[in-house]
Amino acid sequence: MKRDSVKLVWDSKNKLVKANGINNIELMAEVYPWALKEGSDSVEIKDLQYQLAPINRRLIQGDNYNVMQFLLENGYSEKFDLIYLDPPYYSETNYNSKIKIGHKDKERSITRPIFKDSWDNLDAYLDYLYPILTLSKELLSKEGNLFVHLDWHASHYIKVILDEIFSKERFINQIVWCYGGGSGAKRYFHRKHDIILWYSKSNDYIFNPQYRPYTEKTLDRGLTKVKGNKYVLNEKGALMQDWWTDINKILSPTAYENLKFPTQKPMALVQRIIKAGSNENSLVGDFFCGSGTTAQVAENLNRFWVVCDNNNIAVQTTQNRLIESNSHPFTIETTMPWSGEFNSLNINWKYDDNNLMVSLDSKKTDIDMLNFWEIGIKEQDVFKSMFQLIRPKENLTYLPDKIVLKNIELIRDKKIIVNAYDYLGNIKQASLG
Repeated sequence: MKRDSVKLVWDSKNKLVKANGINNIELMAEVYPWALKEGSDSVEIKDLQYQLAPINRRLIQGDNYNVMQFLLENGYSEKFDLIYLDPPYYSETNYNSKIKIGHKDKERSITRPIFKDSWDNLDAYLDYLYPILTLSKELLSKEGNLFVHLDWHASHYIKVILDEIFSKERFINQIVWCYGGGSGAKRYFHRKHDIILWYSKSNDYIFNPQYRPYTEKTLDRGLTKVKGNKYVLNEKGALMQDWWTDINKILSPTAYENLKFPTQKPMALVQRIIKAGSNENSLVGDFFCGSGTTAQVAENLNRFWVVCDNNNIAVQTTQNRLIESNSHPFTIETTMPWSGEFNSLNINWKYDDNNLMVSLDSKKTDIDMLNFWEIGIKEQDVFKSMFQLIRPKENLTYLPDKIVLKNIELIRDKKIIVNAYDYLGNIKQASLG
């Protein structure tokens, strides 16, 4: 079949010059999730042989184009069975995260800038996304699927671009995700849906049908006179349509899933996409990972994953939720200079027989400002996070401030490091050796 000549044209499209990418991604840490919450401040260091197992889950901080180009040139060409992209929408909006910290009598509000979805013009927005969409195709396996999550602002432009990159024959679905919530609109209908464009790399793509429960009327009626007795209701339910109304946005500030991160998507939404478009042990990618929903869902569904974001708070939020959910070990890597502050951490510590007690110095440390902290060892310039002290979701005003490591002789000859992450995306560090 002759390929269509229809393309989206803008002045700078054929003048795009992207940098040659990067030569290396620096390995910053290996994280072995072992979350300690309220009432569990004492742990025994056991055999560390498990740390020798290969780690195949990666959290990368860096520019997404550079990360994707590096992956393409270093063994990831046609390796991803599914890529989910939730890029900026051309909304001309500044996105912030607003949180409250501290106990009621000392409660404070903090506004954290996350990203600016603002552009000189539409050309600049398309200049940004076009190379990323092109690289996505090269990273997809022959059975791979790309899901691009957009809204009304620019989805129609991106649809034409994806038709050019993948061909219109590889367009599978335009999924409409409908949700509720308030709106101040007075001169137009409330805009209450997003668009998810689904493209495949080839005609032989992964698809696992997803089902929804039958309505009560359907269950009560059962077989209809029109369809006759040869039709029976599927025990799995009714095949999902491309119009999704059963998953709402994360609207309540007190919702269990709410991580106070703008643009955070519900796990149920991403779960449906990953279940449909990949298999167990598939490699899943997300290069606008934000709060880390894709990484956690992929982890829960027994998929491997590589995710990236260029924002300190996004990477920290992803790291924290993976630790809290007891993820498999994962790496934290970077392609860019650290943009936050890196300060010394005030701690108290002492050895007692074969134990090591470490505690935060509450007189010199604003513990309310800390999101979580961790302790581990440094080997060959790589930090290995062994234990993480996090705020329990049931009581976010509490952060364990001490830990006792038993059987310390297993790591006494190593350099012990304590890292603390504050809500502004900064890191404080202390070294015990």
